[in-house]
Amino acid sequence: MGSFTRSDYEAFLARRAASRPLIKQDSVKPSPGGTRGEASEERLRAQVIEYCRQKEWLVFSGTTAHRTGRTVGEPDLTIAADHGVVYFVELKSSTGKLRPEQSAAACWLQRLGHAWMLIRSLQEFIVQTQNGLAQQNHPPQAAP
Repeated sequence: MGSFTRSDYEAFLARRAASRPLIKQDSVKPSPGGTRGEASEERLRAQVIEYCRQKEWLVFSGTTAHRTGRTVGEPDLTIAADHGVVYFVELKSSTGKLRPEQSAAACWLQRLGHAWMLIRSLQEFIVQTQNGLAQQNHPPQAAP
């Protein structure tokens, strides 16, 4: 396996950013037949990803447009942060609820000692990552 220098990584990020333009907050609109909650969640997703890019963290995310290829209950984002910390992040609008599969995955991740968090705003994400909090002791509640 070859080495990957800091300049290689920065070049990779530049190519990636050029090929995947960031979503502007005001440009996110519900898709036809979509709900306001979906637009809000997509806006939050773009904000969290941009924040992580600024911190030079790696963000792994599958497409939210298709469920194929995703594990049932899989969190929206997996974030490799500083000092070997990995966050599993579920994004929800202010009124969004976890599906039972998402709650089960969250409980399993927490049982294994991983940092899982339910995020409803960029500020909440920033506070939780700055304080090292990830709802470790607060298991999520499934939607009724």
